Amino acid sequence: FWTPDHASGWWNSNVASTALAASSITEVLRDAQNLDLTQIKDYVLGPATALGAGTTPIDSEVGPDGALYFAKLSGGVVTRLDPVTGQVTTAVSGLPANIYGLAFANNGTMFVSGLGFLRRVNPDGTNQLVLSSNGYLTDIDLGPDGLLYVADYTNNRILRVTPATGQSEVFVSGG
Repeated sequence: FWTPDHASGWWNSNVASTALAASSITEVLRDAQNLDLTQIKDYVLGPATALGAGTTPIDSEVGPDGALYFAKLSGGVVTRLDPVTGQVTTAVSGLPANIYGLAFANNGTMFVSGLGFLRRVNPDGTNQLVLSSNGYLTDIDLGPDGLLYVADYTNNRILRVTPATGQSEVFVSGG
């Protein structure tokens, strides 16, 4: 039985969100083998990198290009940080506010989840709604089967979504 170790805040949520967040950390660690870690500035070696205007970054992913991408909670913006040069740019703007999660397909397609939505951002910058929801879609991962797994915080479940069509089903629920 899982018990929250915090008394308040978003992390005092359901098992599904926590499990998906833990899998995302594992994914970042796995993907680290694709980065030249000698080129990433450690926080003890220099000043922190500012991610520009906007609100707090809430999720990060390593993109297929090796850059780090950050979802900014209320800004409708995804920021890109080049780990070699330290250059920060806006990767995507104009998305709905309340972004919570990011995931990438190998072809560079980005998926963004948030309050009531899952969007696909194509490599050419265009984006489409993949799935509409009545809840907080707080995290997202692309599975080895090519399907998206999305934590639906509000409804205590993980959705399995076909990226091309948006067809979804409840993969697991409870918590």
